[in-house]
Amino acid sequence: MRAYIRILTIFTLIFITTGAGQAADAVKQQVIFIVDASGSMDSAMGSKSKIALLKEALSSVIRELPSGINAGLVSYGGHRQGDCNDIEELVPSASGDRNLFIRKLESITPKGMSAIFLSVQKAAEKLKGLTGKSTIILIADGQDNCKKDPCKLIQDLRKQEFNFNFYVIGLDVREEETAQLSCMAKAGNGAYFPVKSPDELTRYLRKAMELSEINLIAKTPGKTQKTEPSPISIVESEKLTITATTGRIRKAPSLKSEVLSALKKGEKVSVLERKGEWYRVQSAADKSGWAHRSIFETAKTAPESRITELMEINASVTAQGDEKVVFVFDDLSVPKISVLKEAIPKVVCDFSNTRISKTIGHTIKVNGHLIANIRIGKQHEKSLTPRIVLDLFPTRPYTLNQISSKEDNTHTLILTPDKRSK
Repeated sequence: MRAYIRILTIFTLIFITTGAGQAADAVKQQVIFIVDASGSMDSAMGSKSKIALLKEALSSVIRELPSGINAGLVSYGGHRQGDCNDIEELVPSASGDRNLFIRKLESITPKGMSAIFLSVQKAAEKLKGLTGKSTIILIADGQDNCKKDPCKLIQDLRKQEFNFNFYVIGLDVREEETAQLSCMAKAGNGAYFPVKSPDELTRYLRKAMELSEINLIAKTPGKTQKTEPSPISIVESEKLTITATTGRIRKAPSLKSEVLSALKKGEKVSVLERKGEWYRVQSAADKSGWAHRSIFETAKTAPESRITELMEINASVTAQGDEKVVFVFDDLSVPKISVLKEAIPKVVCDFSNTRISKTIGHTIKVNGHLIANIRIGKQHEKSLTPRIVLDLFPTRPYTLNQISSKEDNTHTLILTPDKRSK
């Protein structure tokens, strides 16, 4: 009888422990946002203040977080001027309450200091001991001004039992303050995104979520969200060498744009983005901006500039039921399209003189009425030329249309269900 009771007790404990583990597994990931509420966030960026733009963009992302993702909120500088201890956990990291997050975010008023060090420390403490994937995202318009070194802090934390990736979104940050923020992202195995316009803020936020393997749930049918393909310090960028005597780095891709800095002959830079004959580059000293390709050109690099980069693939379903696949390039490339009527029907897109951005994965799940998924690969085993295949559901008739836009550097496939077959 005693043996029976002991065995029953053991099985009961196993059952209870297993149930608790399953409940814990329901939360797959933790993400903590650190929001800059220092006084400078009240300054304008375009037609609105930085803090207003931040609230709009972050609220939009929070509404699209899938279940199983807990989101916490920490802010600094929102209560008192001149106080480096003015930090606050507005939403606990274990919270899944999206409405609470948005209410607390809207309550933030910029006032004080940029206490980044203590904010990172506080956020990291909330993630201590967690075994799942965790992410911290800092949104700030400048570096820590409380005489602390948050970059070294992140380096030290990651050497301990803290398991998180760290991303930084910089809002119109002064050139001399980017080094610390970029260092933090690099130390946290993340990325630094320099925001120079209001439109970039939402794009970079979404990109940070994508790199954190968080798939947002779009709320508006048919609206394609564009994401920036090349964050700083996580992508292995192409390296170019300055061949001109002096290489001017400009604020925008135009010879009329303001010159931000100058690089000397022989300096190497990383290419972050391309627009026609312009490159957005970053130097080893964390100087970033736009440079014309003429300051790099040599006999070796000139042919490389003719290779188009496929930066994004966006799939969406319109309110009318059309399914769209949009290819976004740095310079327009029109694919050769083949329609294969097989057991699993396919639309095959073959590109020439094109390479695929490293931020694009191998498979994109669509699960539309017509398109099941999109596969990204090569035309042949030994070929570097990309082939993208749309796997379709069988026995579902459709009409295929294509639209190319040189202005936007996009090529769009539109699959319209054949309503007469229903």
